[in-house]
Amino acid sequence: MTRTLHRSIAVAVLGMLTAGLYAVHLVDPSTEAGDKRFYTVLDIHKSFGVLILVLMVVRVLWRMNDSAPAWPPAMPSWERWSARIAQIALYIGLFVMPISGYLWASIATSAAQNAGPDSSTGRFAHQLIH
Repeated sequence: MTRTLHRSIAVAVLGMLTAGLYAVHLVDPSTEAGDKRFYTVLDIHKSFGVLILVLMVVRVLWRMNDSAPAWPPAMPSWERWSARIAQIALYIGLFVMPISGYLWASIATSAAQNAGPDSSTGRFAHQLIH
């Protein structure tokens, strides 16, 4: 189960990155079709973010109930320490990125809607979204 969860998160991260990078190249406000493609790909990107967040919650819960494999006896302590720090950094990143993406999208969307397209705040939020 641990390997499946690990690989699922990796595939979701690659999918999210791919959709995000592809969406950047679709920004074409001059046509309705270009705008629709952009928002479709952006929705896919957001869906991957939610999936990553859910999978990370499951992974942390799984990890709390399942012991980690023992370190190899010949492994130096600095490598153990480095591996642990890298793992914690990845876990933090895999939680912070989807949450910050959700917050950013929520704030930018509500600012554009509340301020209106003719205000400086509305134009700034519109540029952030696009």
